[in-house]
Amino acid sequence: MTHADETSFLPAAAVYMHKGESCGCAEGELVVTPACSERLRGYNLYWGSRAGERLANYTKITELNSPGPEEIRYRFPAALLVPEGAEALLLFPVLYNAERTQFSEAACCYAMEIGTEPFSVKEKKLFSFAVISDLHVTADPEHIHNRHLKNCFSRLLHLVPDAIGIMCTGDVTNHGYPEEWEQFSVLWTEARERGLPPMHFAVGNHDMHFYKYHGELGYRTSFEAQKAAFLRYTHTDSETFYHFSVIGGNYFIFLGPDRSVNSEENDCYVPISARQRAWLTAELEKAARQKALAFLFLHQPLRDTVSGSLCSVDPLVQSWHGVIEDAELRAVTDRFPGLVLFTGHTHWKFDSLQPFLPGNGKAASYINAASVAYLWTDQNGTVESGGSVPEPGSEGLIVEVYRHFILLRGYDFAAGRWSASAQFRLDIP
Repeated sequence: MTHADETSFLPAAAVYMHKGESCGCAEGELVVTPACSERLRGYNLYWGSRAGERLANYTKITELNSPGPEEIRYRFPAALLVPEGAEALLLFPVLYNAERTQFSEAACCYAMEIGTEPFSVKEKKLFSFAVISDLHVTADPEHIHNRHLKNCFSRLLHLVPDAIGIMCTGDVTNHGYPEEWEQFSVLWTEARERGLPPMHFAVGNHDMHFYKYHGELGYRTSFEAQKAAFLRYTHTDSETFYHFSVIGGNYFIFLGPDRSVNSEENDCYVPISARQRAWLTAELEKAARQKALAFLFLHQPLRDTVSGSLCSVDPLVQSWHGVIEDAELRAVTDRFPGLVLFTGHTHWKFDSLQPFLPGNGKAASYINAASVAYLWTDQNGTVESGGSVPEPGSEGLIVEVYRHFILLRGYDFAAGRWSASAQFRLDIP
C-alpha cells in the first residue's frame, strides 16, 4: 500500500479542545471521528511539528483504539506538559497488515494545533533523582527482567550521572529467593563500578514471597529472616523496613511492613502500623519545620490515587491498591501538601488513565513509578491478547527539582525515549 492509499484511513475529523489557561500544559479533551474501515484499529497520538514530523526522543502519547464509527474521546492526564519543540498533535492510523498478520502504523498523519505554548524550563535545576520500581530480578541472568534492569542501569548512567540517588519502590526480586538476590547484587555491583548513583530501597511484596511460599520450597524461613536478607542485600542501614535519609537537606522516607500479613489479610497488601504512622508524621513535621522537601516511597499505592488503584473507576481491573490501613495512612499523607508519594506494585504503564494525582497545594501528590520488569494496562493486558497478558516494556521516573517546581518525567527505558504521557510539573507550595 502506498502512502497515498493510507490517507483514506485518516480521521474524518479531529478536534482538540484545550481547556484552561495553564501555559505549557496539555489540558482538555481530544475528540476524533475515525475513518470507516475494518482494517483500522485506531490512531497513535504524538507530539510533533506542523509538517508531520514526530517529536524526537519522545514516545507516542497514547493509542486511541477505535470501537467502530463512534467518536473516540481522549482526556489528557492532569498537569501533563507540552514538551519543548512540540508544535502540533499528530494522529497516525494503526492498520492491519494482512501479509504480516499484524498491525502497523501508517506513514501519513493528521495534524492539529496545540493551542498553547510548549513548557520551557527557565530556572536552574537544583538536583535530580530517579525512581524505579518492580525490578523482579530472577535467578536466571538471561531472563528478560534481568536484562531490563541491566538496560535500565545503563540508561540511568547516561541520563542522570549526577543524580543524588536512585530510589526503588520495591519488588527488587521476583520471589525473594537467595539466588535472585545474588543476581541482583551482580547487576548492581557492575553498575556501581560504572558510576551508578547511590540506591535507596523500599520493600515490595515479592521480596517477601520466599516467606509466603516456604512450605512449597521444602524448608522454612521467616518474616525476620526475609527482612534481614532485604536489608543486607540492599545495604540499608536500618533495623526496620521503614527508614529515611536526609540528602542535601531534604527528606527521603521509605515505608514498609511492620509485621507479616495474617491468614485473613490479602498477602499482596502491606500493614503500616499506628507506630509507623506516628513515626512518619514526626519526620514529615520535622521536614516542614525545616522547610525541607519530603519525598515518600512505598511499594503499594493508596486506594484511588494512581493508575491501577482506581477501584472506584473499575473495581475488577483497577484493584491493585494495597495498604491495609489505607484511610489512616491517607489521613497522614494528605496533611502535608508538599509531600510527593511514589508507588509501584501495579506495573501500570504511564500511558494510562491517571499516572499522576497532583495535590494542588491542598493535599499530598501521588505518582505511579511504573515498572522496570514488565508493564500492565487499563485494558488489563495487551490489546492483541484481549487481556490478562503483561505488556512488554520497561519504564521509570526522572525527578528534577527546581526552586519553584518539580518536574516528574517518565522515561521508557526499552525505547530510550521520554514518555510523552508522563511529563508533569508540580509547583512547590
